[in-house]
This record gives sequence, C-alpha cells and structure tokens, in this order.
Amino acid sequence: MKQIRRGVFETNSSSTHSLTMCPKRDFDSWAAGNLYFNQYSETKFVTKEQAIEIALRYSTKDIKTINDEELLDLFKDVDIYTYDSYMKDYDSDLETFTYVYKTESGDEVVAFGKYGTDC
Repeated sequence: MKQIRRGVFETNSSSTHSLTMCPKRDFDSWAAGNLYFNQYSETKFVTKEQAIEIALRYSTKDIKTINDEELLDLFKDVDIYTYDSYMKDYDSDLETFTYVYKTESGDEVVAFGKYGTDC
C-alpha cells in the first residue's frame, strides 16, 4: 500500500461499511413507519412533513400532484428513507445489520447499517 495523505488510511478495497447509532425509541418509530431516516444529516430521523420540506428544497415538483411512490423516490433523491427502503431496497446487494445494546445507565441504543462489496 502507498500512503498518499498523512494521517489517512486508504485501501483499494471495494467494500462498503456504514454504521448509524440511535436511541431504540427512534429506531422503533422508524421501523413502524412514523419517522424517516435522513442519512447524511446530523438530524438522523425526521417526520414525514420535515422530509417533504427537505426534499422540496431540491425539487421543482408540486407536492400536491405526486403519489406516494413518487414521494418516496423524491425522498431517495435526497437520501431520506423509510425503514423498508433503506434496510431492504436501497443498495440491496449489501448486507444489513441491527444490534440493540443497553448502556450502563439502562438506555437502549440501536446500531444499524450495511456492509459488503458494492461491485
């Protein structure tokens, strides 16, 4: 391996890894369809209304004229996902994982994500 930048570990691997951690109550609400996963935002979970507001910032579509399937496609365009669209559909060639942990203080935390090769 050749080091190109100081302090950065790089490989020519085609593997993909993602890890997100959140309170179990947020994860459960997402899995139940009450929240949406906002993948690249510090605010990881948003309501449907918040997801629509974010998506419309980047679209010229009229929200009143699109159906639910088109709305989910609009969300995917800005990396916002339902539980099913992230864990089952999006990058479906990758494996998903979900682990529930209890902290020393008794809080339940969920770690979830994807891994595998993206080729």
